[in-house]
Amino acid sequence: MIGTKDGLILLISIDALFSSTFFETEILRNLEIEYQLLIKSCVVVASHTHTAPALDPNKPILGKSDSHYIKEMALRIAIAIGEEYSRGRGNLLTSWQHGSKKLEQSIFRRAKRFRLSYKSWPIARISMQIAPNSRVKIDQEIKIWIAINDEGKPAFCIVSWPCHATSRSNVKVASPDFIGVIRDAFREQLNNRIPIIYMPGASGDIRPITKSQYSLKRLFYPYPFQKSFIRPNAEQQQMFDRALKSAIADLFYEQNFASVSGKSSYSDTHFPLARIMEGDAKGKVQILCLQLAGLEIYGVSAEISHLWLNLLGFRGDSKHQILTGCVGDVFGYLPSDSQVPEGGYEVEYFRKAFGVKAKYTSNISIKAIIHQAFDKVRINK
Repeated sequence: MIGTKDGLILLISIDALFSSTFFETEILRNLEIEYQLLIKSCVVVASHTHTAPALDPNKPILGKSDSHYIKEMALRIAIAIGEEYSRGRGNLLTSWQHGSKKLEQSIFRRAKRFRLSYKSWPIARISMQIAPNSRVKIDQEIKIWIAINDEGKPAFCIVSWPCHATSRSNVKVASPDFIGVIRDAFREQLNNRIPIIYMPGASGDIRPITKSQYSLKRLFYPYPFQKSFIRPNAEQQQMFDRALKSAIADLFYEQNFASVSGKSSYSDTHFPLARIMEGDAKGKVQILCLQLAGLEIYGVSAEISHLWLNLLGFRGDSKHQILTGCVGDVFGYLPSDSQVPEGGYEVEYFRKAFGVKAKYTSNISIKAIIHQAFDKVRINK
């Protein structure tokens, strides 16, 4: 909970595919009824793990939701927030410690491959598929921001590593995916069970990678009969997790920290989805900026392409800015203008699963519209 001149702001991290308006409304309703807390804005960032119960009733193809479960989770969160507020445990944040470390366990997931399709013409074609593509350079830095309170102690952490949370060998078991591994590793290094907020960053076109996906067999085995990404087995999952833990341990060992400090504020804007898509486009796109003791968190209600880091002027080594997707009620994927004519899942095929009837088109400059929205919330305009 963050106090600003305009009121209280909630920053909530959940291990789920997405949040939803229904879920967030329930949290605020419970806080008002049980604790008489009026919240100006609720910022919910989903880790985007694919192995968690659904919280969005409007995306049944992505996961069937249960309204009773959603209400129960919202109530638990509201109680946790309300109890902390009632005890008056809040501390003034005075600074941040920031560190980063390259973690080469992720890969760009858009690649041109041969494809056979019996549903459209031509049957055989070269098209953009969800497949490993090591030729495209992506942000592989795992970044940490440790919030220091007025007693000189860590209050909570924010962690970001841009990558889809799809690394588990058993997808039938509910889990936080690799985010749970990251949280445990950071808490071990800090020797403290403080809250750790995970942000998936610009990860809409990035996936985990395992060594088996570089095998020669995949180069010669016909694409129509192989999977674009192989689900890791238990041993590969353990190797993946060990790499995460090792990178985090190295980050702390190097003590690559730099402090930033400042005030807190919040601003947001939104525009109709119809501005960036052609057709029957319902819903909206939200852009927000939460300045938290000098750290600027920019969020988008979409799964955003890694290209938006450069398109919006975010430096990979920034110590005071975060750009993340999967914030709030996510409408779908936000590709760049250059990706639209390429097609692929992040441009076309996601629409059915997300219930989006409209289409992206090269006739509309997505960059210009997104830039305009960011200019409304950006701290240093």
